[in-house]
Amino acid sequence: MEHSVVKRGHKIRGSRSMGRFPFLTQVRRLVRDEKAQRYYADSTLDERRRKMELVAEIVQGCYERHEVAHTNPTKLTDGECAVVIGSITRGFTKDLPKQARSADTCAKMIRFFEEILESSGNGAVGRLRHSKKVLFPKTSSYGDIEVLSLGAWQRLLTGEWHLADPWWDIVAHTAIRLYSTTGVRVSEGRTQRSDGIDFVTSVVYVTHPKGEGKWAKSGDPRGLMPDAVSLLRDYLEVRDDELVSRGVDPQTVPWLFPYFPEDGTVTGWHERIWRRMMAQVQKETEVKFNFRMLRPTFCQKAIDDGTDPSIEHGLEIAIQNVSKQMGHKYTRTTEASYGRIRKDTAFAKVSKAWKPLWDEISIRGD
Repeated sequence: MEHSVVKRGHKIRGSRSMGRFPFLTQVRRLVRDEKAQRYYADSTLDERRRKMELVAEIVQGCYERHEVAHTNPTKLTDGECAVVIGSITRGFTKDLPKQARSADTCAKMIRFFEEILESSGNGAVGRLRHSKKVLFPKTSSYGDIEVLSLGAWQRLLTGEWHLADPWWDIVAHTAIRLYSTTGVRVSEGRTQRSDGIDFVTSVVYVTHPKGEGKWAKSGDPRGLMPDAVSLLRDYLEVRDDELVSRGVDPQTVPWLFPYFPEDGTVTGWHERIWRRMMAQVQKETEVKFNFRMLRPTFCQKAIDDGTDPSIEHGLEIAIQNVSKQMGHKYTRTTEASYGRIRKDTAFAKVSKAWKPLWDEISIRGD
């Protein structure tokens, strides 16, 4: 039998020891395996890692409050897992509840908890689902979609706010307008190449679309709304002038939004710094939002304006067309998470379409 060689006074641990924080250790193993197998794109992997680490914090909090006996994912009992699920649904982080979570968010976090346990050979959450002894959050594929109010959206788009760093200010204003007039995802806008914009056909070819290398290819086309065309034309001139002023040839910089670190180099924006810029915008505008909200706001606005029966000569936009602009293969994806025809709009639209038909029937009846 082989033993680990350790310093005197240290506990002898086997080859599969999980150390002091076993749940977090398993999270990192799972993320490492997913990265090695390339199950997900890098941005998705990073998001999964953050969410699973939050679950690990909640488990650790349960342990520190003496609600569970340990944090080893292989040994958590059904009862201990029920306690963790309760902490998730009550809004706990590591310590006390910070804010209430939506049913959809709770359901996602519980699924992450279940994945981590199952990767350790523990099927406790599945058993709890089957036993129906634990109240799991009820979700719907067509729950509420979080979009910006018209006032908040206008506040972001008016430009009557400024960031301390001049370049960050330019990028923030342009990014918000780009997201608001194209519906591209946050990572797609952040990583977009400048040569992927065709002003002749008013199309942006997304450099790194979601699912790249799996179900999507680089260069996925999205339509540029008229406002976005003029916006990007003006921005590219400012961008090139900024690069030249820093002694850099614009043709050598691929990123639509270049970032300038303190060491004098030019890179793309890291996700962490992009979020920091968003936090500054939130502080300056006093609008509670994140860049992700601009995508469903764009989608819902397109659907609302395209199906509003009060607009006599309004452009009729079918949900299928909006779905294509969003980069979705199926309309159910669009309707589940980004935008859908509102009930009052649908009722009014059917009523307006029904009236001439009813009038015609009434005339014939006379």
